Amino acid sequence: MESSQILNTTGDFSRSKGISSSKGFRNISNDISSRSSENTYIQSRNKLLEVALSKHDQNTHTSKYKFNYNNHHKEYGYEDYTPYNNDGSSDEDVEAIKQEMRFIKQDSLSSTRNAIRTAIQAEETGRQTLMKLGTQSERIGTTEKYLDLTAVNAKMAEEKNKALKQLNRSVFIPHFKKPWKKQTRLLEREQRIRDQYELEQLEREKTKKSEYESFTRIKDALNTQKNKIYENKVSNDPFRCRFEPDEEDNEIEDEINQNLFQLGNIASQLKAIATATQEEITSQNTRLDRISEKGHRLDAEIHINAERLKRIN
Repeated sequence: MESSQILNTTGDFSRSKGISSSKGFRNISNDISSRSSENTYIQSRNKLLEVALSKHDQNTHTSKYKFNYNNHHKEYGYEDYTPYNNDGSSDEDVEAIKQEMRFIKQDSLSSTRNAIRTAIQAEETGRQTLMKLGTQSERIGTTEKYLDLTAVNAKMAEEKNKALKQLNRSVFIPHFKKPWKKQTRLLEREQRIRDQYELEQLEREKTKKSEYESFTRIKDALNTQKNKIYENKVSNDPFRCRFEPDEEDNEIEDEINQNLFQLGNIASQLKAIATATQEEITSQNTRLDRISEKGHRLDAEIHINAERLKRIN
C-alpha cells in the first residue's frame, strides 16, 4: 500500500511537473513571437519613416521649384500663366478635346452646306418671282396702250356724234355756219387736236418709261452676279481652332471659309433681288392705279357717247 502511494505520488509529481514544463515552453514561445513581431513592427515603422522623409524632400524640392517658377513669371508679368502640361491634364483630355473640335467642325461644315443649298433655292425662287413680275409688267404696259388707244377712239366717237347730230336735224331747220368766224373755228379745232395729241403723247411716254424702267430693273437684278465664280480663298488665319493640323483639317477649314464666302455673295444677291422686287411691285401698283383712273374716265366717256346716240335716235 505504501508502494502504491509512492507510485501515485510519483505520478502526480510527474504530471504536475509535465504541466509546469509545458506551460514554460508555451511562455517561451509566446515571448519569442512577441519579440519577433516587435522587431517586424520596428522595421516597418523605419521603412515608413524613410518613405515619408523621401516624399517630404521631393515635395520640398517641387515646392521650391514652383515657388521659383512663379516668382520668375511674376517678375516678368506672367502672373496668370499656367504651363500646358500642368497637374490635372492628361492625354485622354486632350484627345477628347480633339474629338469634340473635330465633331464641331464637321457639324459646322454640314450646316454651311445646308445653308448654301437653302440660299440657292431662295435665290432661284426670287429670280422666278422677278421673271413673273417682268411678264406681268409687259401685260400691264399692253393694257395701258390699249386703254390709251380706246380713249382716242372715244374722242373720235364724240366728234362723230356731234356731226351726226347736225346731220340728223330736220330739213326745216337748216344749219349754216357763220362765215366770219370760220378762221377762228379752224384755229380752235387745230388747238384742240394739238392738245389732244400732246396729252396722248404724254400718256404714251409715261407708259414706255414705266415699261423700260421695269425691264431694266428686272434685267439688272437677274444678271448681277449671275455668272459669278466663287473662288476658293484659302485663309491664312493663324488663329484657326485646330490641334496638330493635317491635310483633312485644312480641307475642312478651307471648305468652311469658301462656303461662308459663297453665302455672303448669295446673301448680297438675295438683297438685290428683294430690293428690285419691292421697287417693281411699287412701280406696278402705281401703273395699275393709273390704269384704273384711265379706265374710269374712259367708261364715263363711253357712257356719255351712248346716251348722246340714244338722244339722236
